[in-house]
Amino acid sequence: MKTIFVVDNPALEPLFANGTTLENYKVKCFDERRCVAEIDKSSFDYALVSPLVYALINKRTDYRIVRSKILAIEDYSGLFTICIAKNKRTLNTICYEIANEFIIAATRLLLSERFGIELEVVDVVDDADVILTNDATNYDDYITIDLTEDWYDTFEVPLILGFWIVKAENFADNSVNEISTFALPNLPTKESINSTASNDNDYDRFGCKYWQWDDRFEDALDKIFDMLFYKNYVEHIADVKFAGINYEDGE
Repeated sequence: MKTIFVVDNPALEPLFANGTTLENYKVKCFDERRCVAEIDKSSFDYALVSPLVYALINKRTDYRIVRSKILAIEDYSGLFTICIAKNKRTLNTICYEIANEFIIAATRLLLSERFGIELEVVDVVDDADVILTNDATNYDDYITIDLTEDWYDTFEVPLILGFWIVKAENFADNSVNEISTFALPNLPTKESINSTASNDNDYDRFGCKYWQWDDRFEDALDKIFDMLFYKNYVEHIADVKFAGINYEDGE
């Protein structure tokens, strides 16, 4: 029986949904910190992780990124919305309706870089000037920002939400194909996202979900790892290291 670890983020489900139906595979889903702990202490064959999880485990064991399936979002997605209360002279507090720690970190990185604000976290929506949600329908009276859209505008790289890793010594010739079998059948390489303006104050929005590794995502990961370090989420800048490459030989 092979073991697959998955970080808890519903957006990543297409990357592993078929794996839950396969014989001889067991899929275990964890939040970010628990995923780090389980990777550290447990035996596993493959793990679907966020950049934050990878950055936290990177210096402990020789884990490698498998250039296979991935979720990278370029521009608009509609997945995560930052809702800002109107008529506020200052913004001081934020409430997170999304529990995923990397999405929270990405939100904080964006707000800091684009708007120069650091917000106090509160638990009650009514006490918050800013709300991060995956369902903005309850916040029609708020100014809304699409997280992935503003991320791309600000940092000029896609937001990488999840990718597969393996211990270097466990990578095999069939690993890429094996990981592909975990994903939903017929998952496209690229999925276009379109949102048509609903009123005169809105505008048409466009974005893409990428479900297959592309070499330009290496630069996006490097940038994310740098920001996670400089904003003190991790103690080291993670190295982007790929499975199947012998770095000691300078390849």
